[in-house]
Amino acid sequence: MVNKVILSTSLVLLGLCLAAQNVSARNHQPAAVSPAQQFVDSLPESYATMFLNYYLGVGLEQRNPKYVNQRSNDNLFIILVKLFQPPKDFAENLLNFVEATFKLTDDDVYRLARDNTVCTPAGECFNPGDVGTICCPF
Repeated sequence: MVNKVILSTSLVLLGLCLAAQNVSARNHQPAAVSPAQQFVDSLPESYATMFLNYYLGVGLEQRNPKYVNQRSNDNLFIILVKLFQPPKDFAENLLNFVEATFKLTDDDVYRLARDNTVCTPAGECFNPGDVGTICCPF
């Protein structure tokens, strides 16, 4: 009985150590990483795409009031947006970066932020998760 308790406790502690090591490794940044990339890396993984969508929409709204950013009904996301503040000009820089990298118009980016996917005239389709894999050198 005592051995089972010790083994169980050891496994729990090992799991906690591995989880902490994983978080530490994910949050460890080389000195050359941009503030924008540090911001994206600091986000909870399951919400990173939602943040990119949201800030693409913010960038569009700042540039042109005809674009209305989609608002999430996810209460946790709403709280996270208030807790995780991006670097100065993040939305504008993200919008410029995405448009230049993928050769998109404002309308294309609006569809990307609204529908979570867009297809370019060249036939390439992607979603904001794709943006996250190459984001954010600015």
